[in-house]
Amino acid sequence: MREAVLHHLATYFEAFPYQVEFFDKKVIDHLTLNPGQFEVFKKGDMAEKWIVYRSIKYLV
Repeated sequence: MREAVLHHLATYFEAFPYQVEFFDKKVIDHLTLNPGQFEVFKKGDMAEKWIVYRSIKYLV
């Protein structure tokens, strides 16, 4: 599950997985532990993905 989260975040940011893992550990851990929220991230458009990411990164 963690690898899938890492892959989707790296694709979203057009970054290498190691970069995402370094800067977004909190987001990766949260999405790994909350598969429902990860599904919303996976299926959302760019704006929805940003809302999910932002809510975890800056508000949780």
